Formats: sequence, structure tokens, C-alpha cells
Amino acid sequence: MYLKITMHRMILRVKQIMKILCLVLGLIRSHFLFAQISNPADIYGLSAWWCADSVQQESGTPVSFWNNLANTTESVSQPVADYSPTLVKEVVEVNNHAVLRFDGNDYLDGGDILDLFSKDWSWFVICINKKNNGYIISKCESGPTPGRYSLTTNSLVYQGRNNTAYTANYTYVAEKAMMVSWINNRNENKNILYIKGKKEVEKTIEGFFSMSNDIHFCVGYGSFAATNYYYNGSISEVIAYSKLLSNIERQSVENYLRSKYFPGTEREQFSLGGTIEQDYG
Repeated sequence: MYLKITMHRMILRVKQIMKILCLVLGLIRSHFLFAQISNPADIYGLSAWWCADSVQQESGTPVSFWNNLANTTESVSQPVADYSPTLVKEVVEVNNHAVLRFDGNDYLDGGDILDLFSKDWSWFVICINKKNNGYIISKCESGPTPGRYSLTTNSLVYQGRNNTAYTANYTYVAEKAMMVSWINNRNENKNILYIKGKKEVEKTIEGFFSMSNDIHFCVGYGSFAATNYYYNGSISEVIAYSKLLSNIERQSVENYLRSKYFPGTEREQFSLGGTIEQDYG
């Protein structure tokens, strides 16, 4: 009888311990799989960070200066009001956050900044496209100047030493907030575009070459093949790291953006040698 009672107590104790272990493991799993940064600066290598929520002025007013929160000396500006984007607050498509609205004639100029040089880069953009063929960010003007790049509404154009344009096309999405991630991997000579966290296209690029020139970096404008391309749409946030982010780091940044602009769509993060991407719908 005593042996039965003792065994019963041991079984209950083991069950209690197992429940506690399951709870602890669940908390650990949740922390690591859904871990996300609370600030882009939490990851080393942040070189550019523009956020519409940081603009301290009234909604509906032209924005003449957009501060680079990572490096204020490399901010973008527009002294002419007619060419300045408009700050719009409480935009439903981005979870009531602010956007800078570009009407197809607006742009912000940063001067000769953000050359890619020979580094890896990781870029993230939250935008709402109104019209196709616009340049969201670019360091690209017409002419035979190497070292140009631009992220447009439907492509990534990357021009190396031999003036060959390595163009990676992706599906244009209109009237819907979207997250675009661009990974520039110089070690493996490729550009990778993720749309809404899902790999959309991978493009082989020229090998070692220092991507630099004196072209101005612009938000909302770029030119190529003697044609000017102005952006028609809205931008909430632009983040850039001058390094190759790991899969976990990239997904952490994407989860930061998901929780902010698309709450409830945060995704588990994996690093199992390959890459697993998940759409936010």
C-alpha cells in the first residue's frame, strides 16, 4: 500500500515538473522565434533610417527636410515647396502611422551620400504605390556612370563597373502597403529581393567592385536611359544597414516592421542553414 502511494506521488511530481519544463521551454521558444528589435539601432551597422513618424509638423504640410535618424549629416531635403512630399498622418493602410506622400513630381535629395562601395548592404522599405515605374530610392542618373543603384516600384537596378544593368524585376503592387527587403550580398555576388518577407527574386551581379560615384542619392526620384522617374506613392520608413544581415537579423527587422505596420503578422524566425520566408498576407 505504501509503495503504491509513493509511486503515485512520484508520478504526480514528475507531471508537475514536466508542466513547468514545458512552460519554460515555451517561453524560451517564443522569445527566440518571435524575437524582434524594438529599434533598428539595436542591430549594429545601421547607416540610414528615415521614419515618417519622426517628422514633427502638421499633417498636410510639405516636408522640406527628412532627418536620417542613423546619421543626421546624411539626411535628405527639398528647398522648393512645390517639389516637396507631403506629410500625411494616421494612414489606415499602415496601421494609422504617418507617410510621406509623393505625387509624381516630388523628391528629396541627400547629395553624394550612401555609396555602396565594396560592402554588403541590407535595405528595408515600407511603401504604398500609386503608380508604376517610379523610383522609391536611388543613386542613379542617366549617363555611363558605373556604381548606380535604384529600387523602383517593380525592379532593382544595379549597375557595376562594366555599365551592365543587373535588373531584378518583381511584381508591382498598387494601392496596398508593402514591405520590400533588399539584400546586397557581395560575397556571393547576388541581390535578393524579399516582398512581404517572401523571397521574390535573386539576381547574380558583377563581382568585386567599389560601387561609388558622385551622383546624388534621392528619395522619390531617379533617372535612367535619359528618362526621369518620379515616385507616385507613399513612404513610411526606409532602413539601411551597411552590412549583410543574417537570416535571423533580417527577420528581426521585418518583425519590427510587421508589428508596427501590420500587427499580428509577426512570423517565427529560423536559421537552419537555409532560409524560410513567410508572407504577411
